[in-house]
Amino acid sequence: MGSCQFMAALLLVPTVVIGSVVSGEAVWADEVYLGDIVAGGDGRGSAPEENVGINADTGIFELGHNNGNITNTGENPQYVEESTFLDSVFIIEAVTQQINQEGASFTFGGQDASGNTWNHIISDVTHDIDKGIEAVWAGGMNFWRGAVGIHASAGVTFDLEEIRSEYGPETVRYFQSFAGSDQCGGMRISLHVIASDDFEVLDAVSIGPIGPNEGELISFEIPEDALYLTLATGAADGGIGCAHGVFAEPVITDTFAPERSVSSPGRVRPCPPAGGGPIEVTISQELGDGDPDATVVINEFITGPISVDMITAEGATVENRVASGLNEQGFIQNWLLLGPLGQAGGPAPGVDTIRLDYLTDGDATELTVEPAPGDQIETDFGASAASNGLLSTPGAPDINPGGLPTWNPWLDPDDTINFDDFYGGNQDNQVMYAFAYVIFEDDLEVDIGLGSDDSVQVLFDSEEIYINDISRGCGGANQVQDIALLSTDFGPVEAGVHTLMLKIFDGGGGNCFRLRFQDSFTGEPITEGIEVCFSPEQAPCEWDPIGVDIVWETTRGALDTGVVYEIDTEDGSFDFGGWIGQRSILGVFDAGVSPCEGPVASLGCSLGDDGVSLRWVNPDQADLEGSIVITVDGVEAGVVPGASTSALISADLISALGSQVCVTNPSGLGACCGVFSGTELYINCGGETLSEAGGNALGDGRTWLGDSEDNPSPFLLTAEAAAVDYTTLRNPPFQVVDTQFVAPAYVDNAERSALFATIRENNADIVYSVALPPGDYEVTLLFAEGANSQGCEDLEDPALSARYCRVSDLYLNDELVADQFSMHVEAQRALGNELPNSEYGVAVARGPYTLEGVDQITVRVGDLPGGTTFRPNRAAINGIAIRQSGDAPPPPPTELCGNGIDDDRDGAIDCDDGDCSEDAACQAAVGERFVRGDANSDGSINLTDGVIPLLFLFSGGTAPACADAADTNDTGNIEITDAIIIFSWLFTGGAAPAEPSPMSPGYSTEDCGTDASDDGIGCERQAAACE
Repeated sequence: MGSCQFMAALLLVPTVVIGSVVSGEAVWADEVYLGDIVAGGDGRGSAPEENVGINADTGIFELGHNNGNITNTGENPQYVEESTFLDSVFIIEAVTQQINQEGASFTFGGQDASGNTWNHIISDVTHDIDKGIEAVWAGGMNFWRGAVGIHASAGVTFDLEEIRSEYGPETVRYFQSFAGSDQCGGMRISLHVIASDDFEVLDAVSIGPIGPNEGELISFEIPEDALYLTLATGAADGGIGCAHGVFAEPVITDTFAPERSVSSPGRVRPCPPAGGGPIEVTISQELGDGDPDATVVINEFITGPISVDMITAEGATVENRVASGLNEQGFIQNWLLLGPLGQAGGPAPGVDTIRLDYLTDGDATELTVEPAPGDQIETDFGASAASNGLLSTPGAPDINPGGLPTWNPWLDPDDTINFDDFYGGNQDNQVMYAFAYVIFEDDLEVDIGLGSDDSVQVLFDSEEIYINDISRGCGGANQVQDIALLSTDFGPVEAGVHTLMLKIFDGGGGNCFRLRFQDSFTGEPITEGIEVCFSPEQAPCEWDPIGVDIVWETTRGALDTGVVYEIDTEDGSFDFGGWIGQRSILGVFDAGVSPCEGPVASLGCSLGDDGVSLRWVNPDQADLEGSIVITVDGVEAGVVPGASTSALISADLISALGSQVCVTNPSGLGACCGVFSGTELYINCGGETLSEAGGNALGDGRTWLGDSEDNPSPFLLTAEAAAVDYTTLRNPPFQVVDTQFVAPAYVDNAERSALFATIRENNADIVYSVALPPGDYEVTLLFAEGANSQGCEDLEDPALSARYCRVSDLYLNDELVADQFSMHVEAQRALGNELPNSEYGVAVARGPYTLEGVDQITVRVGDLPGGTTFRPNRAAINGIAIRQSGDAPPPPPTELCGNGIDDDRDGAIDCDDGDCSEDAACQAAVGERFVRGDANSDGSINLTDGVIPLLFLFSGGTAPACADAADTNDTGNIEITDAIIIFSWLFTGGAAPAEPSPMSPGYSTEDCGTDASDDGIGCERQAAACE
C-alpha cells in the first residue's frame, strides 16, 4: 500500500523518567498536533484551556472528565460539528465498523469491539487521570510532550482535506506518534492508525495486543489521496478494564522527529571504561519539504553534575536548574534514608509491631534522633532495637560504611522513592527509615497525601500522625493512596522547621513510598511556601545545580545541518531531554565520561626456560613518564619504564604452588596473571590440605584447595568474585555424575566436601588464568550444584526457565566450549530425574578439552541471567583440572600471527611484530576494523544502535556511521533482523552479533576486527577504539 512504518518494540526499553522541563515558546516546525485538535484547537495550540477532550458518543467537546461507562446513544460514527478538522468520533460496536461520515469501514480485531468505552477521547493526559496521574505515560516513559488518550473501544477521525487547506498539502505527508499504553495494570489493547477516503481504507497499521507500559514508535506515510486519518483503540481481550490507549506526541508533519547524537572528541580513542571529555552533543532534524528559513525553538535540558559554566552553546540561553525538593505535584524528592534493617513481620506485621523502634542504640531513639547526612548509629540489634540486623547490599556496598546503619542523602528524580534504586536491588522482610526537615514559611493548614509498599508509619515532630498496616504496591506515579488528616488531628502547622519521619515495611517484591503536603480543603498539592532540607540550619535550603536548561532560536536549515553544543567535563554521567515544537528529541538520552585513568590491558604471561615473559597494552591516558612496577605474590620483582609493554622476570621467583604476577602502572592501576611451573594443576579439586595430591585419579600434581578471602588462588583473576565454601552452608554428600568424558574423582570426608564454589556477585565473569610451560594440555571443568536452580526446566536453553536456574557460558582461551550450560540440568538429565527439582549435591564434569601448543590457559565462566531476578548473577565453577598430555611441542615459529601471544619473546605481538608483516591477517586496509552492533561508531553498544538501522530503513533516517557494524548478521545488507539481534543480545540474553563480535556492550579494542565477507558495504566511520 506504499506505507512506511517504523516500529521499535519498547518492551526492550528500560523505563525512562524525566522530571522538570524547560518552559519555552512553542514554534511549530510544519507540524499539526492532533492532541490540540481533540481539545477543540486548530493543531497549533489554540484549544480552549478548559476543554479536556471529546465525547465519543456525542461528538461534543467536554469540560470535565467522565470516569464512567459510555455507550452509543445516537449516530455511530457521530459527526463533530464544533471542529472543521474533525470528521467524526465513534464507538467500536462491531468487528467491521464505519469510521468516517462518508461510509468507509475498517475491520478491527476479533475482540476489539466491546460496544462501549470509558471517559472521553482526551488531550494531554491518559486515562490514568482517574487516579490523579497527570503525567503522560506511554511505553514506560513519561517525557512525552502531549498525547491523545483513547480508551477502548473507541476512535476519532480527522479531516485531512481541511488540514491540507489550512496548512498546505506539503505538511500532510506523515503521521508520527508513539502508540502504546500507560501504567494501568491488566490491560490488553490494540491500537490502529487508518488512512481512508470516502469509500474504503487505503492503508493502515495496527499494533498489539499489548499490555501495560508497552508500545511502538510509528511513522506512517499518508497516501496522497487519503481524505481521513483515524486513530482507534480496541479491547484486544474483549473487555475494557484499564484498556488505556495512548498516542503520544501525535502529529501530522512533513519530516521526522528531531534526534540527538553524542560524541566525545577530546581523545583519539576512548579511555577505559568510558570516553574522556569534553562531550559534544548534536541536535538535528531533517528538513524534508520545509522552508530552510523557517524559525524553530530548541528546548534542551541536561540532568547531572553540571552547571552553566560547563556549557558552550553558541546563540543559546543557558540557565542552571536547581532542585526545590518537591516535584510539580508537591511530592518530596529529597530525604535522608537509613536501612535496610531486617524484620520478621512481613509486609503487614501489625500496628503494635510497626510502632516498635528499629534503629535505637539503647540511647538515641527514633523519637529523638535528628540526623545529618553521613551520621551513623550503632543499632542494638535483637535487644533494644526491634530489628534483627542490617541487611547486606551488594548492589550498593557504600551506603552503610563499616556495617553501621548510616543516614544517606537521597535526591530522587520523580515523585516515588524506590528503595530498590537506593540499595541496589531487591530486599525482602525489612524496614526502611526516611527523614526530612520541612521548613514552613507561614502557618498552614495542611494534610499529608502518601502511598507506600507496604505498611507505613508517619511521625511529624516525633508524634505519630498516621499508621497503616497493609500489604500493597505503591500505585501509579503521583498517586495518593492515603490521607493523613494533619489539619484535623493537630491543627495548623506553625511557621518554622519541623521533622518528618517515615518507616516503610516490606515483605517481598517492590519497596517504595511517596509523600506530599496538600491543601486540607481542596486536596491540591502544596508546592510553594515549603522547603525540604537535609539540615535544620538551612533556611533557605542550599542546593548545587542538578542540571541546566538550554534554549535556542534557530532555523530549520541550521537544524538540518545540526546544532551543536559542548559539555566541558572529564567526569560525570548525564541524562538528556528536550523538544522542538510538539515532539521530543529522540536518539541518545544519556552519556557519561570518566577520568582518563585506566589499568594496563591485555596482560599475557608465558613461562619458558628463560623465565616468565609478560606483555601488556598501555591505555592512551597512561603516565608514560613514570614507572611500571611488577610484583610476584605482592613482593616487588622488577621496575620498568612507564612506556614499556613487555618484561621478563626470573622463573625462580615463582612458587612451586603457583604465584600471582601483577603489573601496575604509574596511576596505581594494574592487571594480574597466575603462573605455575608444573605440568599438572588441580584448582579446588580435593583434599584437606595443600598437598602433592598423590593418588588423585586425575593425575599426580599440585592441588589448590578452596578459594577464600584468606586463601585466594593466585590464578583467580576476578577481583569482584566472592569465594564461598559450600560446606559452611551445608555438607552435601556429592554424588558424581559422568555427563561427558570423565568422572571427577575427589576426596570427601565427614568434615568437609572436596568441591568448592567461587561465586560471582558483582558484575563480572569468573576468570582463572594460568601461565604454564609450553605444551599440550587437557582441561576438565568441575561443578557441584548447591542451590538456586530449583526452577530449571528441561529446555534446550535453560535460561528461559520460568524460575530460578543458574546458567553460564564456558570459555577456554576465549573459545566457547559450552553454550547455555546449567550444571543442575546436566546432572539431573544424567540421573534420569524429571525437571524442575531440588535434588542437589551432584558433581558434574565437562571435558577434558584439549589445548595444543599453549603456554597460557584461561578459563572464563560467562554469566547469563537465567530464570527470574533471584541471584541471576551467581554463575559458579567449582574445580579445574589441568594436566599436560604428550610431549612438549617443538619450539614455536618466529611468531604465530593472530594468537595474542608474543611467541618469539621480542616484545611485539602478532601484527605488531615485523615477522607478521606479510601475514594475510595483518593486511587489513585502514578503516576496516569495527565491532558488529556499534552502528553509530561511538565505542559502545546500546539501544540507539538498534534504533539507527530501523530509522534508516523505515523513516528516512541517517545511514549508520558504519554499515558493516550495523549488519549484525553479516548478510551484506542492513535489514530489520539486524536491529532485532541487537535488542535480543542487549536485553533478553540472545546471541551476540556476528564476528567481529562484542564481548560486552562497552567493548574493548581487542574486540575490533575486519569483515570476513567481501560484501562491499563498508564502514565510513570507525569507532575510535578500532582505529
